[in-house]
Amino acid sequence: LRIFGRCDDVFLMLAEKMGLQVAPEWPEGTYFVPDVLVGRSQDDYILPSVPYDVAGMLARDGPPSSWDLRDGAALVITRGMHAGAVGEVDGSDREGNVKCRFKCKPRSGKLRAFVPMVVGRWWFQAAVDGQV
Repeated sequence: LRIFGRCDDVFLMLAEKMGLQVAPEWPEGTYFVPDVLVGRSQDDYILPSVPYDVAGMLARDGPPSSWDLRDGAALVITRGMHAGAVGEVDGSDREGNVKCRFKCKPRSGKLRAFVPMVVGRWWFQAAVDGQV
């Protein structure tokens, strides 16, 4: 199947064909805010009830952890290909997603440069809900 057209146009036609209701487009400069961040400024990105332990494992029965995602907060990647990398929060982008920078281990050699990474705000809600 090959479709030629703008994605917005194609998916609008597909939604009409399927009988789906499509929400109107948000005004420019308006971005998604998950429930866990509603009413918080970017200076108040502290998540007090995250059901994961310090090793990044889901811990529904244990005490919840608190995540500080304010500018300058220290971070550690606990799992995955960059496990053990340390870094810090480095502000946020225009949509409110948290920008981080980590010192990752290179595949070879000893150079450890900062690597920028972005954490989307939707991810905070998933973490608080224990769905990561």
